Amino acid sequence: MNIKNLIRKITWKNLKRAWKIYFFSPKEKKIFFDYKSLPVCTHIASSVPTETEPKQVAVDVLTKQAYVSCMKGHCLQEFSFEGNKLSLVHMWRFTEQCVEVEVVGHLCYVTTTNFERGDKQSSHLHVINRETRKILSSIDTQGAWSKVIKIDEERAIAYVSNWHSSDLSIIDVQNPQKMEVLQVISCGEAPRGIVIRPDGAIITTSFYGGKIFVIQKVNGLYRITDSSKPFDEGHYAGNMRDIMLDTDNLCAWVSNLGRNMLHQYDPYTLSIRDSILVCREPNSMRFFNPNTIIVSARKDDCVCFVDIQQKKPVGVSVKTGKLPTGLATIPNGFLVTNFEDSTIELHVVSSHLVI
Repeated sequence: MNIKNLIRKITWKNLKRAWKIYFFSPKEKKIFFDYKSLPVCTHIASSVPTETEPKQVAVDVLTKQAYVSCMKGHCLQEFSFEGNKLSLVHMWRFTEQCVEVEVVGHLCYVTTTNFERGDKQSSHLHVINRETRKILSSIDTQGAWSKVIKIDEERAIAYVSNWHSSDLSIIDVQNPQKMEVLQVISCGEAPRGIVIRPDGAIITTSFYGGKIFVIQKVNGLYRITDSSKPFDEGHYAGNMRDIMLDTDNLCAWVSNLGRNMLHQYDPYTLSIRDSILVCREPNSMRFFNPNTIIVSARKDDCVCFVDIQQKKPVGVSVKTGKLPTGLATIPNGFLVTNFEDSTIELHVVSSHLVI
């Protein structure tokens, strides 16, 4: 296939997707849990501006440090939340847009990309020493539009999902000053969320494929070993976004941004066990406690509290800024980034319903 035909194919595919999303929205997208019926269970203790388009937030609850990746701000920002008061402490500038961030011990991992196409595309994984605030190293992920990062501490491996090239970069991070790309494996369409099972296998969501799949190391190479069926086959599957395991590693929870649901999967058979209708456009998820998941609802400008025992939303935050995206739990509350407003908020939970 020549370049012109490839561009034509990609453009037509994107046009069809845009038409389906913006002009002929599937009826399933209009089914959601109305947040107005839920009790408000938080108040905002602190809110401060960030650089443009804060995407994700990762925290160290012991040192009370928060790290925010700002896309069009081309930077990573460090905030203190000592005494439930947010204040900017430090900032790292990048040439590319800063997309996702993950904190592991004294290190901070950051993905950046320029969101270009073809030969102009550039994406990197960076490692920062949080104590010295020095960038220890950077490496080309060899994927296009690198996004989510998940670190396997036991095996010293970083997994990075590459949105546009629909593949996953597997990077050796044993020596943070000299990372090495071990393999780039082709995945389902637009891989997004990543979680690591206790056996070392990883489960990844396919944003446009409406499913999840497993990648394992077999005979020295990583490959896809299993895949779920698309959700609600024959109908609009939605967009599988975030994924996390429960504390017992017996359930995998997935946020479906397009269908306004949280799905419960068996992390080993990949069979779907249950679905919970939540507020509109659920994005990032975190466990607030073993029985309660919090999820940022982008379309409703709130954070929804979901009781996984009762299998229903039980509370909602006070209104956030516009397009709440990144989410991180802290003692008695959470931090949320508002992508459109370019702010970060610290919410304190004030209701017995979700504690």
